[in-house]
Amino acid sequence: VDVREIRKRLNLSQSEFAKRYHLSIKNIQQWEQGQRALRGPSLVLMIAIKNDPSGVKKAIDHDLNDY
Repeated sequence: VDVREIRKRLNLSQSEFAKRYHLSIKNIQQWEQGQRALRGPSLVLMIAIKNDPSGVKKAIDHDLNDY
């Protein structure tokens, strides 16, 4: 899974991508630069974003409104 490709396809900066999906910019940078591998939950999240970016955003926003 190529994080940069997903982010670019959505036409988002690293900062915008981080904010939209509640991720740290540092993690995004490390994934994009190959300094850190996607594993476990982060890998599953990126696969979900790749396949349904608006659905993932909607689910995250919905659940975060409960807190």
